[in-house]
Amino acid sequence: VLMVLTSNLTSGVYKFTVQIQASDSARFANKTLDITIIETAVPSVTLAIRNVNPNGKYPVTSAIAISGTFDDLDPTIAYEFRWYIKRYETNPLYEVNDAQAAEDRGEVYDVPRMVWVDFSEFYGLSNRSRFFTKIDVPDMKIEANVLDPGQKYQIELRTLAPGVEGISTIDFQTAGLPPSAGSLECIPRNGTFEDPRILTAPNWVADDLPLSYIFGYIDSVAGVQIQVPFHSEAITGMPQFRIEELPLGVSSNDWSLVLYIRVSTVFGAYSE
Repeated sequence: VLMVLTSNLTSGVYKFTVQIQASDSARFANKTLDITIIETAVPSVTLAIRNVNPNGKYPVTSAIAISGTFDDLDPTIAYEFRWYIKRYETNPLYEVNDAQAAEDRGEVYDVPRMVWVDFSEFYGLSNRSRFFTKIDVPDMKIEANVLDPGQKYQIELRTLAPGVEGISTIDFQTAGLPPSAGSLECIPRNGTFEDPRILTAPNWVADDLPLSYIFGYIDSVAGVQIQVPFHSEAITGMPQFRIEELPLGVSSNDWSLVLYIRVSTVFGAYSE
């Protein structure tokens, strides 16, 4: 490792060369790197997910907000922001047979199995209904149900200043598919509002376990339908809830009441 104090360098192109010598002193290898020193500081932005999920994965059913903070903001510069989204995919250049042959020879196969692949066009990054960005601040909002479940993503931000460009990245992983294949049952289904009911939610499955359950009903306030849960804490384990007395139903619909179930994974992906 070579550390260089760039404050002692003037603007220009500097060539750095490293030479490695084998133990037999008969074999050599050289690598050269050109570094351009300019007067404008390289813009540095730190990216962070605003709504951090303590469980580490992010459900695609919820929006993801990413904010950028300048490490050293120059208010005299009009920065330009360019965003990219990448996905961790199998490297098309990776060959299993070549990797095995290199291992058998005791050599290093230096082609990575997995690489970050640009999926900006695939996901429609320029579509503001899917990805919302601003021209004056390094922030991005990824809307719900845009990304795919169970994938590793990298958001890349390129911050442009006159004659120089800074690159920032942040990685995250989406949770598995929301729960599916289940149902909501009420026993008895018909009766008076004073009759006790047993609510169950059988057969729900998901990639990420355990599941949690919230039972409730649909109410109407000023013409707007809202969900009213029967309990404040989500139920884990047996998906069952006993309610001693139901609210009155809608008079215009033969006093019927619409129930709902919200089933969530440990990472927050949910179905209703």
